[in-house]
Amino acid sequence: MSQENDRQLPDGWQWVKLGDVCKIVNGSTPSSTIEEYWNGDIIWITPTDLGKLSSSLITDAARKITKSGYQSCNTEIVPTNSVIISSRAPIGYIGIANIPLCTNQGCKSLVVTEKIDTWFLYFWLKLSIPVLKSIGKGTTFQEISKSQLTIFEIPLPPLSEQKRIAAILNEQMEAVEKARKATEAQLEAAKALPAAYLRAVFESEEANSWERRKLGDVCRVTKLAGFEYTKYVNYNPDGKYIALRAQNVRNTGLDLSNFVKITEDVASYLSRSKLDSGDIVMTFIGANIGEATWIDKNDMFYCAPNIARITPNAELIDCQFLTRLIHSSEFQRQIRDINESTAQQSLSMKNIRDFWVVFPTLSQQKQIASTLTEQMQEVERLKQNLKEQLDTINKLPAVLLSRAFKGEL
Repeated sequence: MSQENDRQLPDGWQWVKLGDVCKIVNGSTPSSTIEEYWNGDIIWITPTDLGKLSSSLITDAARKITKSGYQSCNTEIVPTNSVIISSRAPIGYIGIANIPLCTNQGCKSLVVTEKIDTWFLYFWLKLSIPVLKSIGKGTTFQEISKSQLTIFEIPLPPLSEQKRIAAILNEQMEAVEKARKATEAQLEAAKALPAAYLRAVFESEEANSWERRKLGDVCRVTKLAGFEYTKYVNYNPDGKYIALRAQNVRNTGLDLSNFVKITEDVASYLSRSKLDSGDIVMTFIGANIGEATWIDKNDMFYCAPNIARITPNAELIDCQFLTRLIHSSEFQRQIRDINESTAQQSLSMKNIRDFWVVFPTLSQQKQIASTLTEQMQEVERLKQNLKEQLDTINKLPAVLLSRAFKGEL
């Protein structure tokens, strides 16, 4: 069952069947109803264990079986340096046994002979995961059988070349992993920057001297009423206006990847839910409660359920400044204080009106808002760049493996 055996191999390489260079072992499961079969000292690996590996080596398992459990089923203890692959649910998790172990029926163990290097086999199987998945069979779930693995063909160079390739790949994969972890750390640091910028403004000594008022004293706060939604709202893909739902409101701006519309006729009944440039929308129920952004267009948006419309008094409060204040840890703490004793995260309009806000002069607000917006935009650019770097790094292993097994190392 060669997936590439029509391709010319490098000199000294040959196509061989896995069954010719490995002993392939099925796994099995002792009866779960017999207590004496479980909590022993024999490592018993499942696809879940393989999927949770933090490295290539298997050193432990979530569950262990006893000697009587082992003797009760058809699993087999395989030696250190065997390659373990999940053969169903899903196909393709792989690890190397760092200790003697056995597996359940969702795994196959490949016990290597002197003809093949463990790490060479491991890396080849990593490259072959898409092919292995494609040949899996089954109705409930895809599975690759022992007989299929036995005749699965791999390109095999001399043992010394196998070891050379495996050593280079190990070094390269270690470098890739270091780069991945470093980039992930940078991404996490970038994600923390917005909160740091907000703290520098709203938890500063200067902020202690700002005017302090309830939000309802300086803003109009309303929402789409329940009776309005029941009586009038009917979403229509051909509608003129976008009805913003909680999923559309994020601290980074409006997410319009998935939205609903209402017609002009429906909108005519919803005047208090119409959003104008300078309004703020904030979620007041659900998982992303307290996320907020401002509206910068007229005659385009209306509130759907679960979105509060906050209209600042433009003579007192700048909408962008207030939005950043809503994002701040102090404002979010007020939300948590209300919801910490309830299972359903939600706010009433009265809750929102009673939240405390602090603010300097209007000109200072505009300057602060401008600076914060520039900082947040820079953070988003940085995050995007790091995500692209991470995507490139995550693709590197497949590229390196492909080169290795074309004899290009």
